[in-house]
Amino acid sequence: MKISPEVNNILDFALEEAMRTGCYGIGPDHFFLGLLRDGDNEAFARLKKFGIDTEAAKEDVEDTIFQAQGIPYGHEDSVYLSREGENLMSLSFAEALKSGEDELTSLHLMRALLREDHCEACSYLRRSGLKADQFLGQKKESKPAVAPTPIDYSVLFSFANSEITS
Repeated sequence: MKISPEVNNILDFALEEAMRTGCYGIGPDHFFLGLLRDGDNEAFARLKKFGIDTEAAKEDVEDTIFQAQGIPYGHEDSVYLSREGENLMSLSFAEALKSGEDELTSLHLMRALLREDHCEACSYLRRSGLKADQFLGQKKESKPAVAPTPIDYSVLFSFANSEITS
């Protein structure tokens, strides 16, 4: 399955957000902050369409996860995808497969985020009345499900590849 350029940008920003907030594990909140920071993706546009105050969402998440000291640039190799981050990426790929897509987009990432239980971004969005089932709107006619290929998460953060191959 391919990863869209918008998701590649979000992944880059998620790493930077984890470092900026002082977290060694990249989790769902960092993906959300990366999505907001990118601002040029379908999920961000959809959040705005639903009336979500993205600046307030960003502040709410940052207030919860911000550590006293960020991680210095040059220490990117110390930052890893947390278990929650891995779960979010797996859910995102599952959302893409379920909708019959062959490319992971920010909409799949957001839908997976809205299904998460343990992140501040998810709580904020649910308090704002947003639900995963309404996020993508009309469900496309699904293609037959294909068994997912195991994901090599190191590829996600190589930042060079825009496609995952089996």
